[in-house]
Amino acid sequence: PRAAEAGEGSERRLEQRISAIVAAASAASSGGEATAIELGTDFIRSVKEHEQLMRMQLRIATELRALVRGATGGAPLSAAELAAAAGSASAEAYERAVSGVLETNALFELAWECGLWRSALLILGFAQRHKEYPDKVCEALRKLLSTLPFEQLRGEIAALRSEHKDDTQLYVFRLDLICATLTRAAPHEAVLTLMPTSGHLSPPLPWAELYRCYSGERGAGAEMKRLWNEPGRKRELLHSLQVLLDEWIKVARASFDELGHLLAAQRQLAIVATLDTHILHLDGDFDTATAALTRELRRLRDELTLLSRAENELTTP
Repeated sequence: PRAAEAGEGSERRLEQRISAIVAAASAASSGGEATAIELGTDFIRSVKEHEQLMRMQLRIATELRALVRGATGGAPLSAAELAAAAGSASAEAYERAVSGVLETNALFELAWECGLWRSALLILGFAQRHKEYPDKVCEALRKLLSTLPFEQLRGEIAALRSEHKDDTQLYVFRLDLICATLTRAAPHEAVLTLMPTSGHLSPPLPWAELYRCYSGERGAGAEMKRLWNEPGRKRELLHSLQVLLDEWIKVARASFDELGHLLAAQRQLAIVATLDTHILHLDGDFDTATAALTRELRRLRDELTLLSRAENELTTP
């Protein structure tokens, strides 16, 4: 009976603690302004952070249980299952995960040691309010994504975006690294997957941030910059830029707000000037495909120029 508590009972106790924390947070929040003043905002925030941390601990325990069993799902491990798996790294880690309430660092070390990269990223996102670890974020993303076939990679990226809905700074969802990884796996499908209109990512990515990746080596981050400098990559990346701008302009023509966002980005990111630079580098290349791409970039430059002029005419007294 005592051994059984190490598995089934301990996961249940984690769930019970979470329920108690949720009830405490709810009571504090519903008590009105007077209760909030009495308890203090720090107390309410601390309770909610503690709930988040315990939910991550329960998630890690569930993932480790699946590793012990060699399959996902199922009830918490019984004493017999723990005994059968005794000595394995996953079984030892599972026992640590359910042995008591773990602090952030201990929980992160457990996830990292066991290769639970999505859970490690959740903890890094949780810890961001106190301290940022960008190198660890990038390392975890590489370990999670780098060896996956394209369809599985798309699924992991969608799951990441969904799990980090509030990541407005793209701290965990490192678009530069993710875009480069996806482009290496499927050059022509990457931009179609990441575009806000694809429906693949929720919430959708900001157009301007995605544009930075495809704007060229000067505007891109370190990962995409390396891609731009790889032999034979430039033309396929410029084709992706064309596809991206075509869709962005289409959306902007259908929405006054989106048009404002596009024209603001045009001014801030100098999109027309960037297109001019690409056109200048491609000009004189008599390869049929390159000549066609150059014409498309000229067309996009002219469309953006006309939209900017129209805005100026509307706003000039």
